[in-house]
Amino acid sequence: MRILYVYPFCGLGGVETSVINKINALQNIGIDSQALLLNFWGEGGKLLMNNSHISAVPTLEDIVTTLNTNFDIISVIDFPEFFNLLDRLSISSKVIYETHCSDLNAMNKNYKILNHEKISAIIVPSAFNKRMITTLINTKKEIFILPNPINMNLFTNIPLSQLSINYENYIKKTNIIWVGRLEKAKNPVEFIELGLLLLKANEHLHFTLVGDICNDYDFFNFIKSYIPFNNAADFSFLHSIPNENMPQLYSLAANTGGCLLSTSNNESSPMTFLEAISCRCPIVSTNVGGIGELIINNITGKTYELNNISEGYKVINDLIYEENKSTRDKIIDTAYSMVKSNHSLEQVSQKYKRIIDIVLRE
Repeated sequence: MRILYVYPFCGLGGVETSVINKINALQNIGIDSQALLLNFWGEGGKLLMNNSHISAVPTLEDIVTTLNTNFDIISVIDFPEFFNLLDRLSISSKVIYETHCSDLNAMNKNYKILNHEKISAIIVPSAFNKRMITTLINTKKEIFILPNPINMNLFTNIPLSQLSINYENYIKKTNIIWVGRLEKAKNPVEFIELGLLLLKANEHLHFTLVGDICNDYDFFNFIKSYIPFNNAADFSFLHSIPNENMPQLYSLAANTGGCLLSTSNNESSPMTFLEAISCRCPIVSTNVGGIGELIINNITGKTYELNNISEGYKVINDLIYEENKSTRDKIIDTAYSMVKSNHSLEQVSQKYKRIIDIVLRE
């Protein structure tokens, strides 16, 4: 059996990471798969080319050669334009449409294609996504919820003594990290605002933003302009970190008493959360989109209302405060058990296989 993934972006985003993890999960049960990605996003896209299962193509027309190879299933991910090409070709493969949208404008754009006659089924990573589809469009297509998978053998906690020398200067501080594309939807300015407020009460903190600039240098400079000169050393920016190196950063935050902080305006089921939790790094997040399915406040993490800086400040302080360590440890343990039960490669591969069997039987 062979599966082809097609996605219109090629960077180090959550969707690309989820595709890599799906490829690995399916490989474990003997299913061969590969991905075609378009449009490089910064240096991160080049890093993806190190994966033998991933190819980059510059245009839709360049996909034709690969499509003429025999695939049992083509999984199209948030790429409605792809069907302009597919309609012109005689392809016998079953087609699954996968959508991870969390922004309403993107949903309205991507969901219009969901009743296309060539789509056999729809896959989403969360109940939030399924609910939004049924709210915004009338479709009789079957919608399957397939949790994002995480490789818990790769994403595991690394002791401070084993971290790269690059993080030596951070070990003596409590590290709070932010991971995502440096774009408006991810709301990095709120991370900096919260960081500056937290530093007023505790100078032994360090804040790191991890993510590609995505060629929007004006917005990147706008973000940096929020950091006063006197606080420049308290913030770091890291770009194009290979996915296999991310456990070091999550472990740095986890083992220095810090956390992963997400300030996004919208999310469905972030891969970064699964990665952090697998490394035993606790999470504080805005309570948006499908976040509540992963982060149950005070049980598997902590949430606060978007743009409520004072509430965000309080919940972060609660999580990193040394005297609350027993509560923090309980949150970490509960979140880890949840991810292991629902998102490990072993668990997801079996669920995925059942979906594939249903689609192929149609």
